[in-house]
Amino acid sequence: PSAVLEVATRELADAIGDACVVSLVDDRREHLVPTVFHHRDPKGEEVLREVYLKASARVGQGLAGEVVVTGKPVRVANLPVDQLRESVRPEYRPYIDQFDTSSLLIVPLTDGSMTIGTLGLSREAPYSEDDEELAIELASRISLAIGRAGLAEQVNDSYRLLQTMANNLPAMIG
Repeated sequence: PSAVLEVATRELADAIGDACVVSLVDDRREHLVPTVFHHRDPKGEEVLREVYLKASARVGQGLAGEVVVTGKPVRVANLPVDQLRESVRPEYRPYIDQFDTSSLLIVPLTDGSMTIGTLGLSREAPYSEDDEELAIELASRISLAIGRAGLAEQVNDSYRLLQTMANNLPAMIG
């Protein structure tokens, strides 16, 4: 689903945020891994790439980690830069230092009753309830796309296994 995620993050960053990131929970449900991201500014994209290559958050830590645990969106507005800078892990500070970010919106990506990741947006202007509702709706569609891609992968794996078994059936009977 990476093509779908790339389009979604680009469109969201351009529509209601300066930056957008989709992070997914790893198989052990211990870390939240930035998977796809976009920034309106190419320099912002570079800085995010450097930051996200170094970083994965522990589930339950930080705002995004909290969203994974609670399954509830978090909206932060008008956070002073110095307070934001002190509240983030050191690897995120180069981004904070270079781009005006005082508002965050993080919503869960869910698959049934389980949170599988987050959709995070940032910008200088505060996010409204309408922005949050839009992000929640798009997060549900992104979750659906991720789920369908997972099912398609399972079907393909099953098909390959059946094909291997069918090809080896004469030798097994034989």
